[in-house]
Amino acid sequence: MILSLPGVIIIDILSSLPAEVYIVVLLLVMLLIASYMLPSWFGKSGSRLTVNERRRLSTIHLEPRSVMSPDEALLYNTLHMVVRDRYLLLAKVPFRNLIQMTEIDKVARRALFHATRNVIVDFVFVHPGSLITEKVLFVKTSGEQGQLSRFPEVSMLDLISRAQIEVAHLMAGRSYTVEELAEILELGAEE
Repeated sequence: MILSLPGVIIIDILSSLPAEVYIVVLLLVMLLIASYMLPSWFGKSGSRLTVNERRRLSTIHLEPRSVMSPDEALLYNTLHMVVRDRYLLLAKVPFRNLIQMTEIDKVARRALFHATRNVIVDFVFVHPGSLITEKVLFVKTSGEQGQLSRFPEVSMLDLISRAQIEVAHLMAGRSYTVEELAEILELGAEE
């Protein structure tokens, strides 16, 4: 083993220390080395883009896109007239964002996330005070089974009802009046 003169001096000094102090000094040196090396192992070097990647990204042309179709916007505006005094209205929300899983079981959590990973709720009705989802609305196109049956082994309706969230359905491509929507959503004159 080849050691430099400073290395020999350090080892000589450390060997004269009591075992407890030696261990503490050794741990501090290891911590110092790890704090120097960890950023390059986790994150800094991995999250930075190379010059070539940055150059490629700069050639991509980006434009804003519409978040809703004109029919969805019309329905959104009509729904907003129905619920504006009762709920906050959100559109196209991932189902996972609407529930909180209290079960610790990792297998159950993974199964739930897998089953719901692509489920998007068309419209969400949130209580303005508690900010908790109270109702969800799915819009189905004709001939579509809908997002609720995408995973036959997991019933989305069961998950939604277990979360104590009401569910309503509409057919796409049809115009609804404010009164019709109020009836479908089971909103009376005062709720």
